[in-house]
Amino acid sequence: MLSGKLVVGKLALRLSSCLLLAAAVLTMVYAVSSVWLYYVRVDAYEDAVAAGAVGSGSFEGFGAVLSHGFAVLQFAVAAAMIGLARSNLRGSGPARTTTWWLGGVMLCFRR
Repeated sequence: MLSGKLVVGKLALRLSSCLLLAAAVLTMVYAVSSVWLYYVRVDAYEDAVAAGAVGSGSFEGFGAVLSHGFAVLQFAVAAAMIGLARSNLRGSGPARTTTWWLGGVMLCFRR
């Protein structure tokens, strides 16, 4: 009976680590795509200005800082999730608690 609980516990531990790694990868993909889409929007705005559809102005500056800043923040969060998954697989008790807490927060604030 005890061995069955142990197998289920190890399976849950591996599953939670895999989910953390998947969330980290998706976070990095989102960060890269948000920076890429920023440059797509800049190109579209510059084309519209050149065509005379909108008034001249600068689309860069604050938007670039926000876009790139959030991408760096998302990469930091992804790196933290990867570290948490590794600690979780090694059997760290605080990492397991943090994994449950982070999983609950991510479920509550999903988009």
